[in-house]
Amino acid sequence: EKPEFYQLFACEDYNNGCWMTLDFFAEEGDVYATFYGYAMDNAPRPTLHSETPLNKELLAYNKSIEERFYIPMRQEEEVLEKAGKLLTVEGAALKKLYDECEDRDSLRNRSKKTEQSKKDNRLYTPEYKAFMEKGEELRKEMYAYELDYITNNPNLVGLYLLNQARQRLYNKDDAVKQPYVDLFKNIYDTKYPTNNMAINMRNWVLSMDVRVGSRIIDFTLPDLNGAKHTLSKEIEGKIAIVDFWASWCGPCKMLSPIVDEIAEEQDAVKVCKINVDDEAELAKQFGIMSIPTLVVIETARS
Repeated sequence: EKPEFYQLFACEDYNNGCWMTLDFFAEEGDVYATFYGYAMDNAPRPTLHSETPLNKELLAYNKSIEERFYIPMRQEEEVLEKAGKLLTVEGAALKKLYDECEDRDSLRNRSKKTEQSKKDNRLYTPEYKAFMEKGEELRKEMYAYELDYITNNPNLVGLYLLNQARQRLYNKDDAVKQPYVDLFKNIYDTKYPTNNMAINMRNWVLSMDVRVGSRIIDFTLPDLNGAKHTLSKEIEGKIAIVDFWASWCGPCKMLSPIVDEIAEEQDAVKVCKINVDDEAELAKQFGIMSIPTLVVIETARS
């Protein structure tokens, strides 16, 4: 039938909360995937091998990005590293202390010092600062290349790249998002109305209306005992944390105890947990793209 986009990952890595995904299209033909295990030191990313049309195009695009942008920057950084021009004396000393940390408290203290050195502009050498500025300019060129490709190749690979951009742009200003929104509305929305990637894009566009200062999305749901609760009534004079989760989500399970602790310790905070499998339409209204996601809602104070 119609090709669909999927992500593969190692189940054991996912359950441990750290995993790398392999993106591919399910279409007629052979697809070969290789995983190396996230637990390995310096584990390479999973690799895909396929001669099917969409996968071949995706692999070619990724290769062009790698050769045009990533490889030259890595090579330049390696030259600076060999010449000892990445970190200042202070930065190198902090890195040594950071590498030697054996407990969480020490690691936290070193991280604070490292962040302060970054703010004070004392961590990197002038050569490496210039390299990072060049990297920012190259990143802009890469995104322009991506946008041009999406515009001129309105197929499922272009829709996939739109979805990748969506994840990157989630917290960016509307002006940065707008070219991608326009592309989706003008080309991809009508061309792929039922494709899951198009549905994700559509929900993302709708979610742009969920922002600071906007009206809350009110809803009424039952608790575990069957009693119904309406959000707007429950949070009068309080702050609500709406936790979107699912029973199969490993990271959700890791976050859940923290959310429970907040609910127990903060009387002014109301926590509402929503299983996205049971309340898929409500999750769409909130523009939930991935889980776990926490939405903080505060009613206007008089």
